[in-house]
Amino acid sequence: IQQAIDQNIEGWVLKQANYSGWYKLKPTHTIDCVVTGFQDGKGKYLGGVGALIVSVQDKEIARVSGMDDEVRWNIDEDRDINRVCEVKYQSIGARGRLVHPRFVRWRDDKLPKDCVL
Repeated sequence: IQQAIDQNIEGWVLKQANYSGWYKLKPTHTIDCVVTGFQDGKGKYLGGVGALIVSVQDKEIARVSGMDDEVRWNIDEDRDINRVCEVKYQSIGARGRLVHPRFVRWRDDKLPKDCVL
């Protein structure tokens, strides 16, 4: 995997011998970010949080969803602002934003000042 990352390979396509299943496998990374805002939910999540706006060193780097329903509906905008969360992503885009970010978990063991690129 590290060789693929070093060579800027996006990922691999794997297939079963009988061609019944094809799968994409892409390397991912994680980063700890600070929640600096919230995006309103739509559809199923109307009235709740749709995405977390996350930053590192006072720079917004992503709008993150992918939380399970329990986490999503227990977000308290007053309590969870400036809370640290771990985010999985595929790469960092040209403008410094995370590509395909997904929420992993809360990191209550970290402080916002610990979140750096």
